[in-house]
Amino acid sequence: MCVSDNKKSEKQADPASVISEVSGFIHTDGCTLRDENGREFVIKGMAFGNNVWGDQSSAPTGHHDEDSYKELSELGFNAVRFYLNYALFENDNEPYKYRRTGFDWLDGNIESAKKYNMRLVLNMHFPQGGYQSLGKGDALWTDPENMERLRALWNEIARRYADEPAIIGYGLLNEPIPAGGNTSEEDVEIWHMAAQKLADSVRIYDKNHIIFIEAVNGTKLPGSDKPAWDLPIKDRFAVINGENIVYEFHTYEPFRFTHQQFDWAGLDNSDVIYPDTGNVITTGASWRSLAGGESRVGGTSGWEYLESSRIDVTDKSVSALGISFQASYLGEKGACFADDLAITEYDENGKLIRTVKCMGSVENGEVNFWSEDGSGRGSVCMTEGHSGPCSLCISGAVKDANLSSIRIKHTPGHTYKVSGYFRTVGVSENALVRPRLDMYSTDKVLCMDKTLLEDTIGSYLEFSVKHDVPIFCGEFGAGRRCFENGRGGEIWVADMLDIFSANHIGFSYHDYKEENFGLYYPVNGTGEMRRNEALAGVFSEKLARSVR
Repeated sequence: MCVSDNKKSEKQADPASVISEVSGFIHTDGCTLRDENGREFVIKGMAFGNNVWGDQSSAPTGHHDEDSYKELSELGFNAVRFYLNYALFENDNEPYKYRRTGFDWLDGNIESAKKYNMRLVLNMHFPQGGYQSLGKGDALWTDPENMERLRALWNEIARRYADEPAIIGYGLLNEPIPAGGNTSEEDVEIWHMAAQKLADSVRIYDKNHIIFIEAVNGTKLPGSDKPAWDLPIKDRFAVINGENIVYEFHTYEPFRFTHQQFDWAGLDNSDVIYPDTGNVITTGASWRSLAGGESRVGGTSGWEYLESSRIDVTDKSVSALGISFQASYLGEKGACFADDLAITEYDENGKLIRTVKCMGSVENGEVNFWSEDGSGRGSVCMTEGHSGPCSLCISGAVKDANLSSIRIKHTPGHTYKVSGYFRTVGVSENALVRPRLDMYSTDKVLCMDKTLLEDTIGSYLEFSVKHDVPIFCGEFGAGRRCFENGRGGEIWVADMLDIFSANHIGFSYHDYKEENFGLYYPVNGTGEMRRNEALAGVFSEKLARSVR
């Protein structure tokens, strides 16, 4: 594999003064991409979202301009993943009649890209039948006319651009969520058949460009309002016949970090740092046994500190430990609040190793409620706390209930305590409240650091090697809140770029200009767009040293 020379001059040439090298096509060679000169080519992309969720009756000229390509080139990017909405090219009232304005706008972008030695991956982000990612675009799959219109549009795009080397290739459909099968396997097969037909339509005119086939984002079974997201990675890809095919995946792991403080993601109260070696993520089937701390029966309205005795974990199959807030027999009108929950770890000699706390009483924005009989509810209370303004709350639990929280990796021979502050209101005489240590036996225990990211990407690499095909990370990104208050967004991005570079994986960052994830994001109420300088700095540092 070809690796770029890291001994570059710190002073980079102005891309505007460089004669364009875009003279031939990028093509696949086993697991590798190569350029027109046979050199390894690794896509280093940024997404242009192009306001695809808005009005597409005219070209979205306000999203970017020629200087945007210059800026990205100077940062070290060599490509743009270019989002398309079908409505820019075709009106629903006049299907199969294509608008010249849409193609004129695309032509202008191609010329701007070539001026700065950039290339485009055209991605159908919003197809006929509806945007796919959230599972609202069933009509693409249930109305055959919509899929036929998508096929015909790709045929027309391929006809127009078959000889344009500035285009790397065509992303046939963004984050497909197929519907119509009776099982997830049948839904994946539906996408398999559709992808083959779309690719075959492209190849009628265009045998030069790469075709990008995405892994399914989820499946939509009959009678379900929400997609099923839990398909194993190895079962998400639809391997099609043909040459010059790249298989695309997206990753935003760990989700609770990259999407923190976004209410639409259910994480509006979260506050997560990266890396965090004190809070682990477990995978695979697990079982649980329990060890409780000191408890309180009934109680008063004041905050009370409860702590367990030292707990010796003797079960050799235990690989992870967690803390739960247990509140049983509160009664229909009773409630209990818990704050400052913590696990304290001691080594073989009883020496204190660490104390791991729930940040802000919330397990990094993610708590899991369980109730023996289905009664009661678990929540995050934003107006009641011991050391701060919020706490965890269990209310109305008639029988046993708990909220599970942080998990840590278990070290054999170590002992542990769990503790926390608790306050009850209106509970029954039989109420029991306590911190509890939960013990897990799992397939895998990963800290929330680079090892977790490597494990995630490793699953896609296994697919690449098995089928001898290139893979491409079409989307990765961290929300702008990740770059505030020392949460470590720039570390996460740097780790991702290092993993991509080490494994020669092409990528595209989401997004250039966007409210939640953008390199540029709007300043509230001013109409001004502000650049995320921490993010730009990571790109400038890392991309110059990565594989070409």
